[in-house]
Amino acid sequence: MHFVLKLSKLCDLRCTYCYEYDELARKERMPLEGLEFFIEGVAQFALEQRARSRGPSEFRFVFHGGEPLLLPDAYLSSLCDLQHKILDPHQISYWNIVQTNLFGVTRSKLELLHRLGIRLGVSFDVFGGQRLTLRGTDSQNRVLDNLQMLSDIGYVDDSGVGAISVLHRGNIDYAEQTYDFFNELRISYRILPLDAAGAATAPSRYEDLVVSNEAKVNVFKRIAERHARLNKGIRVLPLDDYLRSARRYLADTSASAYNFPENEWALIVNTNGDAYNSGDAYVPRGFIGNVFRQTLSKIFESDAYAATVAMRRGRMLTCEACRYRNACPRIPIAEMYASEREFDADGRLICAVAAPMIADYVQRLRTEPVGLLWQDTRAGVAAAVSAIEG
Repeated sequence: MHFVLKLSKLCDLRCTYCYEYDELARKERMPLEGLEFFIEGVAQFALEQRARSRGPSEFRFVFHGGEPLLLPDAYLSSLCDLQHKILDPHQISYWNIVQTNLFGVTRSKLELLHRLGIRLGVSFDVFGGQRLTLRGTDSQNRVLDNLQMLSDIGYVDDSGVGAISVLHRGNIDYAEQTYDFFNELRISYRILPLDAAGAATAPSRYEDLVVSNEAKVNVFKRIAERHARLNKGIRVLPLDDYLRSARRYLADTSASAYNFPENEWALIVNTNGDAYNSGDAYVPRGFIGNVFRQTLSKIFESDAYAATVAMRRGRMLTCEACRYRNACPRIPIAEMYASEREFDADGRLICAVAAPMIADYVQRLRTEPVGLLWQDTRAGVAAAVSAIEG
C-alpha cells in the first residue's frame, strides 16, 4: 500500500504540466502532529489486518510535493523518527521514498537522506523542455550535474534511485533515447504518460501536450522491443507489469486480486490531510476522509470510502469480458484517470492501454524470450549523457 504524502506544495520549478501548478508558491507543510496521528493509524490498521491474517505485507511512504527536499533537514528527520517510534516496535514493514526534481538539492541533503535510508525517485524527462525554473529556463543541466553527485555519494550503486519520466507530445519522438539514458545509468524508471490527473480534460496550460491512449500503446511497444534487446538490469514500469500479466496468462496463473482495503494500491494525501484514491485524486468523487482527523481504519469503514470502492469496482466490471482478467491485477482500469477513459458505442468503458499491451507481450513471449536479456555492466553518468546527445 502506497501513501503519497504531499508534505508541501512549495517548489523551485514550474513544470508546464504540473497538476499542483497553482499552489507551488505555498509554504504550508504537513504538521508533524497530524503525521504522528496518521502513522499511529497506519500501525493500528496493520495490526488489525495482521490479526485477521490479511492486509498489505508492507507500506510505502512517498514523500511528495511540490519539492519535498526544500523542507528542513530536521523536519524530514522528525518524520522518520515518528515512523521508527510507532511502526518499528510492531515490526511493521515499510520504506520511504522522496520524489524530487533534483534541481536545487545539496550534497548535505542527499547525504542526510542516504543516512536515513530514504530512497530517491527523480522526476526527469530527459527530453521535452517542460521542466522549467522560476525564470523560465530549462532545468536539465543542473539536474544532470546532481545526478553525477548522486553517483558520487553512492545512491545509484546502492540501487536507491528510481525515476519518473513524463511522456508528452513534446518528447514522444525521443522515447527510445530516454530509455537509453536510464538504461546506461542502470536506473529503473516509470514512463508516466501525461494525463489530466483527476479531471476529464487537461488545463489549457498543457492540453496540447497530452498523449492519447493510442499513442501510449505505440510508444510502449517501441520501448518493450528495445527493453527486451538492450536491458542492462533495469525495470521499466508499467511495461514490466504488463509483462508479468502476460507471463501469468501463459502459465494459467492468477494475479493477486485488487481487494479493498486490504490491498489498496495508493492513497493520495493532500497537505491538509485530505485523502483520495489514486485515479480520482483531488475531485469530490475520490475523497475518502482526512488522515489527520480520522484513523485509517475509520476511514476504511466510512461511507465515503465505500463510495470510492463501488466506483472502482464498477470500472473493474470491464475486466470480466477480458481474456486476461485473471492474469491482470485490474489496477490499471480501477485507478484510471478520467482523461484516460474511453468508451465504446454502447457507453462501456474500454481498457485501451493495459489490454493491448498484455496482448502484445503474450505474442512476444510465444515467439521470443522477452525480458531475459540481462547484461551485468554498469555505466556512469557521462555515458548516459552521451545517449541524450545522440
